[in-house]
Amino acid sequence: MSNLTGVLARVIVDDLESALPLYRDLAGGQEPQRFRFRDVELARVGPFLLLSGDTAAYIESA
Repeated sequence: MSNLTGVLARVIVDDLESALPLYRDLAGGQEPQRFRFRDVELARVGPFLLLSGDTAAYIESA
């Protein structure tokens, strides 16, 4: 039995405004929930978490 209830895909985008229409369509028309954290603009659209701005601290280095 799994306790997993959902998956959230983190996506880094250059421009949040121009990315929103595509991800809204992919999420079946769900409206984005927008917020800021420090120097990063974020939007949750269905199963996607879009990040734009100074995202260097949130990118895993290989």
